[in-house]
Amino acid sequence: MKTSKELFVGGVVLFFLLLGCNRSKGNPTIAGVIEGGAGETIYLEMLEPNKVIILDSAKIEKDGTFRLHKKALGKSFYQLRVGQIKPNSNMAPSSNIMVLVTDSTEVVKVTAKFPDCSNTYQVEGSEETVLLQDINAIMLKGQVRLDSLNTAYQKDPDGFDEKAANQLLIEIQLNQAKEMKTFAEQHKGKFISLQAIAMLKPEDNLALFTEAADLLNKNFPDNIFVNNFIAIVGHSTQLSPGTSAPDFTVATPDGQPISLSQFKGQYVLIDFWASWCRPCRMQNPEMVALYKKFKGKHFEIFGVSLDQNKDAWVQAIADDKLTWPHGSDLKYWDAAPAKLYNIEYIPFNYLIGPDGLIIAKNLTGDLLEAKLNELINAKTL
Repeated sequence: MKTSKELFVGGVVLFFLLLGCNRSKGNPTIAGVIEGGAGETIYLEMLEPNKVIILDSAKIEKDGTFRLHKKALGKSFYQLRVGQIKPNSNMAPSSNIMVLVTDSTEVVKVTAKFPDCSNTYQVEGSEETVLLQDINAIMLKGQVRLDSLNTAYQKDPDGFDEKAANQLLIEIQLNQAKEMKTFAEQHKGKFISLQAIAMLKPEDNLALFTEAADLLNKNFPDNIFVNNFIAIVGHSTQLSPGTSAPDFTVATPDGQPISLSQFKGQYVLIDFWASWCRPCRMQNPEMVALYKKFKGKHFEIFGVSLDQNKDAWVQAIADDKLTWPHGSDLKYWDAAPAKLYNIEYIPFNYLIGPDGLIIAKNLTGDLLEAKLNELINAKTL
């Protein structure tokens, strides 16, 4: 039930693209013991948003010990990888990957059991790596509950209570966000705070995001992850309530152009979703009921899909009885509207006023219905 596009790297979500190996000489800065790893190669790799750079590698000795050398690189996300990458190891509950948050000044000791390195590794000499493991524990706690929800659906799809499941999903997300916000506030200015902040909604935490961006920029100038975060904060500020909603044009299922500007003069809910997004599909009956209630009252829904497969998109519209206008450029997370509106997870929506200004972001359920009642039923356009 994954719905979010991760902004940064972490123990649960990683993206891999291997480049060339470059061994540096000097004092060992990472050493330790990998039980059961004798004879395997261990790699030290620096993570960037869309690639992995190998910094060093070494053979693990017969007694499980290893020693690695590291270039003089600044604070960032790194990983130790034992052996070759396994298919989908970035998503597996256990893998041969150990993520570190460190720099060239720290002497780090790592112990783990191969091949379940991700679940067994312990770190000394790197405070922020220990904090990263605290974040991973929060994420995995939520993932366990999501997995149980998926299991219940797989066992009995017909008897699955989608409304109750959607409420549970919201509860899981709210609890995780609460814990992540507390963590981010406690560790503001530390590099690791990026990982916690990445799990939060900018529109609900703009003050925290802005303060964190200022501190991180001061503490880690020119860091690629920090610069990406600063850009996100700037974009989120531009899309705050009261600002103009950027126009865009996509194609309808029958290939005709459709633009946001066509709805000017009405209240319009831009609903970002996709046929493959389980929470989106679970939310659709609620959206159908909302549309029936407010249709014809200067209100419209504009469904913007992050699909790639046109047939799947069209079939989902029919199956879920979504009778409002739809559009997509079928580019998945590279969809132009998604980038324009800083969409990092779905479902997500923007409520736009008749004047083209953003009223609110990501209102759902009773909150969305109450807002529409306030705007539409209490006023005459």
